[in-house]
Amino acid sequence: MKFKRITEAQAYEHIVKTTKDLRENGIINKEIREHPEIKNLNLDFNYCTSSGFGICGQGEYSGLVVTKGSNKYKVISIFIDTLCPEDTEIEDITSKLGKSDPEHPQCDIRKSIPMSILYYLEQFDTVPKKYEILL
Repeated sequence: MKFKRITEAQAYEHIVKTTKDLRENGIINKEIREHPEIKNLNLDFNYCTSSGFGICGQGEYSGLVVTKGSNKYKVISIFIDTLCPEDTEIEDITSKLGKSDPEHPQCDIRKSIPMSILYYLEQFDTVPKKYEILL
């Protein structure tokens, strides 16, 4: 995709890189990779995009994956707390996207969630009409 703003291109390049890493190496972070709920998702990384995975605090890990869903795609938000496991959340947030939905008129595609979705749609479905000029 081509973009009007440098920051949009940078966001896109970040998603492309993290998705490539995911497809080549899987989830590198052991705490996320080995979590039973993540294993139960049976993700095929060849059909996912991601904004990445990382440490967000002591014993806290987060990530985001866009994958196949019943309505084009689903967005899975991951937060794992190894020190307080009851705070762990692995959730399909697709219905709660709001302004992070690329179809929303106030969506900012420079943010990781909408750009991950756009990259997923570019590869596996149809990009919303308002972004077709970027192809």
